Amino acid sequence: KDHIRALKRFAKIIYLSLDADDAGVKATFASIDNLTNEDLEIRIIRIPNGKDPDEYIKSGQDYTALKNNALSPIAFYLIEWKRQFDISTTIGKKKLIEKCLEFLTPLKSQIEIDMHIQEMSDMLRVGKDAIYAEYKKALQSARMKKIEIREEKEWEVWEKPEPFTSTEILAGYIFHYWLFDLFFREFR
Repeated sequence: KDHIRALKRFAKIIYLSLDADDAGVKATFASIDNLTNEDLEIRIIRIPNGKDPDEYIKSGQDYTALKNNALSPIAFYLIEWKRQFDISTTIGKKKLIEKCLEFLTPLKSQIEIDMHIQEMSDMLRVGKDAIYAEYKKALQSARMKKIEIREEKEWEVWEKPEPFTSTEILAGYIFHYWLFDLFFREFR
């Protein structure tokens, strides 16, 4: 978070260019998660042929062209997750959309959400309204999970009550059974 604050002073667009191997892809996903809701535009530069950025630049190829064609986070997700799902089937597309919606539900900017949904619609050739309806379901589900987690934490607190002192027990009986008159009559 400290690095992100420092970056925000110098730029509003952050380009991520990590290795194309599995570790680099995981690091890109993690970086996107960290940069989400930081009021920054995130762009991902994909290096062709599995090279790392250093190799690509040293080979003398045009890195600026890659930067100019950098991907949005949702486009990056769609490309990476297409490998897991057969998008020639309805179920595959549905699963891919559900996976992408996991990225969208934490977003706070409605403009960003709408832009990402439009991009998903264009790339997958699925109606924007249908994706938006699924987004609303995913958002509701995410909210319910947060409530369940909060309730579980509250119950954890209640499961370990402190034992009452004898004074508290006596006060509880007096209050519960309306024995104020008897108490004051006997213990003046």
